[in-house]
Amino acid sequence: MNSVFLTFHLANGKLCAVKNLVEEDLSKVYHNECLANPFPWKKSHFESSLTSSHLCVGVYSDDQALIGHGVFSLAAGEAELLNIAVIPGYQGQGIAREFLSAMCDYLQEFAREIFLEVRENNIRAISVYEHTGFNCVGERPNYYPGSLNGKQSRETALIYARSLRI
Repeated sequence: MNSVFLTFHLANGKLCAVKNLVEEDLSKVYHNECLANPFPWKKSHFESSLTSSHLCVGVYSDDQALIGHGVFSLAAGEAELLNIAVIPGYQGQGIAREFLSAMCDYLQEFAREIFLEVRENNIRAISVYEHTGFNCVGERPNYYPGSLNGKQSRETALIYARSLRI
């Protein structure tokens, strides 16, 4: 069974818990990913992340519902946020912001800096990242597949970073 290793409070006082994901969680995580993300990861991405050295965590509401998840890699004193999602019914409540902030505090023990990539048009995610202390440090043009007016296109990835240690 996966046990709580981190908790955080929302502005409304509700408590959320963070637990390591286990194989039995993958179907629900993948379902939530498809609800939350217009370009979801494949289930196999979650499976390989879980069996690799990635830190795969779930966010649970105070009623024990799995409402979000995150996947982080750790190597050579750096962390990278590979995937983060909160299901639609819980979006807009500050969960992603508080979750990411709590995880950055937790990751200080293992890394000096954390990086992530985000689609340049994902304004909501960019707002979360900037409110949790991330700064844009670069871009990768034509990185993400996408569509514009029903036609295949490519989208620029913005690279964000945040120092984890003062």
